[in-house]
Amino acid sequence: MNKRYPIGPLWEFVFGETYEGRDTQVARDKYSLGSQNHLLLPSYTNLARICGVTESLPQKWKQRGGLPERAADRVACNLGVHPFTIWDDWYDDDPLLNGQVVTHVGELA
Repeated sequence: MNKRYPIGPLWEFVFGETYEGRDTQVARDKYSLGSQNHLLLPSYTNLARICGVTESLPQKWKQRGGLPERAADRVACNLGVHPFTIWDDWYDDDPLLNGQVVTHVGELA
């Protein structure tokens, strides 16, 4: 698969705000970085830190139209969740589902 996953849902999952509001709102949640909790401003740099990737990757994802499938999977794992938690279309192209719709992880409609 060469599908790309948009950065917006990842941004919303991490910072709890819409990607479009990234310049005006402050993240309300605390994220653990090392041994301290910090109130982090939504930024590509902080997104990279929280997701456990190099600082340049979020900008590249934006420029290239999203995260490649492997990167999306790795980022979700780094965040401790399944990619379906962030991108609700994760299973859309799975040939094993034969067109069935996934409503929740592990559940078919």
